[in-house]
Amino acid sequence: MSAYPLLTLSIILILGRQGCAKLLDEGCRPRYIPLISGGGEYNNPTPHMAYLRVNGVVKCGASLISNRFVLTAKHCLNFKGDYSVVLGKYDKSTPEKEEKVPVAYFNPHPDKNIDIALLELKDKVENKPTIKPICIIVDTAVESQLNSIPEFMILGSVQDSRQQVLVERTDLSSCGNRKDEYSICVKNPDQFSCEGDTGSPLAGYFKYNGETVLAQVGVLAGGSNPVCNTYSDVVKITPWIVSTINKEKEESIWRKIINYIWSLFE
Repeated sequence: MSAYPLLTLSIILILGRQGCAKLLDEGCRPRYIPLISGGGEYNNPTPHMAYLRVNGVVKCGASLISNRFVLTAKHCLNFKGDYSVVLGKYDKSTPEKEEKVPVAYFNPHPDKNIDIALLELKDKVENKPTIKPICIIVDTAVESQLNSIPEFMILGSVQDSRQQVLVERTDLSSCGNRKDEYSICVKNPDQFSCEGDTGSPLAGYFKYNGETVLAQVGVLAGGSNPVCNTYSDVVKITPWIVSTINKEKEESIWRKIINYIWSLFE
């Protein structure tokens, strides 16, 4: 995990011939960003990017996947203190307005080998040019296409400036201690550092109802090195993401009912 200055990296996977698929949050579309320096639909080319703060200090990267949930690395929950998520912040050198939302509930993946956690925010966030969820494909058929893609691209903020670096998918042994089926390893062919903030997303372009949208397929895990990065595979655990969100929504309804009943006796 990198320290300040924050190295915000979002990896863009170049997906080829994708068919239609269901999305976790339809509000993520359309999201197409030209892969050229300085290009983008908005001043913030990655409105899904989030930062995880603990006691006011940035500890990890994260990604907004719906108006109430954020995806990050599980080991980012090892810190003690008050957790909050910062949204709408792209370039630290500019005075753009950020939104800070407290974390209400933590949902670490139960498998110790999968470094992913789902965080429920205390309040819903509204979509705007600087804040918008990244798409999550609710379709396991995408997995076979993902495995055939050899190249990736880094898109994000490196030392307060936009950065696009072509990287390649490589053997998991290059990433050290992570060699399981739930990991994706990428490297920079020029050996330039591709290190980023743990918890930040690996994403890709695919076709959805004739539109090109950006979909997350990985989360930057711990145990990476300056040349190769390890990502936990989001596509393989999409069923867990969907079921966890549905469960949290159901529990939220019951909490509201109970709180209402208690309020009648106050």
